[in-house]
Amino acid sequence: MHFYQLHRNVKIRIIEHFISVMVGNAIFPFMAIYFAAKLGPTITGFILLINVIISIICGLYGGHLADKFGRRIVMLKSGYIRLVATLLMVLASSPWYESPWAIYFSLIIFSACQSISRPASEAMIIDASTTENRKYIYSLRYWAYHVALIMGALGGALLFQTHLFELLLIITAISISSIILLKFFIVDTYIPDSEVINNNNSKIGITEIVSSYKVIIVDSMFKIYLLALLLKLCIETQFHHYSAVRFTNVIPAYPLFSFGEFTIIIDGTKMYAILNMVNAVIIICGVYFTKKILTRFTDRKLLGVGLLVYSTGYAIIATNSNPWILILAMCIITFGELLATPTIQGLLADIVPEKKRSSYLAINGLIFRGASIVGSLSITIGAYIPSWVIGIEIIIAGAVSMYFFGLVIKHRDKIASLVKENGDKKMDKVANE
Repeated sequence: MHFYQLHRNVKIRIIEHFISVMVGNAIFPFMAIYFAAKLGPTITGFILLINVIISIICGLYGGHLADKFGRRIVMLKSGYIRLVATLLMVLASSPWYESPWAIYFSLIIFSACQSISRPASEAMIIDASTTENRKYIYSLRYWAYHVALIMGALGGALLFQTHLFELLLIITAISISSIILLKFFIVDTYIPDSEVINNNNSKIGITEIVSSYKVIIVDSMFKIYLLALLLKLCIETQFHHYSAVRFTNVIPAYPLFSFGEFTIIIDGTKMYAILNMVNAVIIICGVYFTKKILTRFTDRKLLGVGLLVYSTGYAIIATNSNPWILILAMCIITFGELLATPTIQGLLADIVPEKKRSSYLAINGLIFRGASIVGSLSITIGAYIPSWVIGIEIIIAGAVSMYFFGLVIKHRDKIASLVKENGDKKMDKVANE
């Protein structure tokens, strides 16, 4: 499998996603610092919380719209509004006029439109892919995301404070390019029900959206998948919250490496940064080497090995303070991550029904926010219990997640077998006739 063999929609979305993440990561993570300096930390915390809540609601709304009217039309219309919001941010950060509140309200509109279009964008990739190439696609997107993340973070650290206006101009150019690509180069492979499109009285109110999501909520296998994913993500978010705080308390200034008079001194904060860097570098370098592994072994084996080393590595990090052991543990974690993440994303694509893909993906997106909440709570809980208890909890979470994913894989394979069996019977019937 090679990049040029993929569907045009997929290739365009991967390239556009890479550029958008790179430039976006140079701006939006630093916005909290900008608003804190301009409006004060108290107001900043409150207004950013409002932004998160609006994004969640818009994500659910966007998922329903994309299933009802099509992926491309939702992405295109939200792209138009997002472009207007970007232009407003450019004007409000220009050398001639600066307004933090205008930037904030424009950012709310930008984030809302991005949340509306995200389920459609994710569903479009599934629509234009096959079971055979999805692992490759998701591993490629995973690699591109981390490369863009590092480049964006470096660019933001160097340019945000002095060149915000120019960075927002680049975002504007990307928004315009995105609209052009959607308008002239991307074809929606998903065809919604014609009755819905032609029905002028079709409602898109709260009642209809709630009814639509009720169908998803009662999907027992999807709920098992979400629980498995939540457990897996909670392991990682505990590293970013509990372990990050723990490092500052248990890792004093330590000479990590010495060569002659040259010595690298680290502390808990630097250790956390080093582990994140190790994770990103191995992902960038390791995707190519794991590509063959992903196609050679079954999902059950990939998830079993991947989650085993993933949870074991994070348990070591939660309980150890030796820098070299922590680095080795992160290497083990990243190997497990490279096996498990594309497999999990491919599994999700296999189990969601075509007519409700965007809605399912919108619900799936909420799990990431839920895991962040659990990660935040781990800081408070970790203040009252020893680290070895956290380590055991991580191992248990990994084992339960592995078991639940196994159930989903078994269910998916059973459905696929039944579909194939029924298809073969139909073929035999046609042949006999």
